[in-house]
Amino acid sequence: MAKSPWALKGFLEIHDGARDGSACAEFSWEKHDENAPACIRGWAMIVTAGRLTG
Repeated sequence: MAKSPWALKGFLEIHDGARDGSACAEFSWEKHDENAPACIRGWAMIVTAGRLTG
């Protein structure tokens, strides 16, 4: 099996939040890899029929 060229180290932080009056999870993601570090923020919530959106 070939070795993957991707090596990734990251940190994920999650907090309770609210969007449009509904509960959600707000998160920040920090990654470090060989090419470029990045910081990403986002949110997710469960909507109808158990679907995840964000």
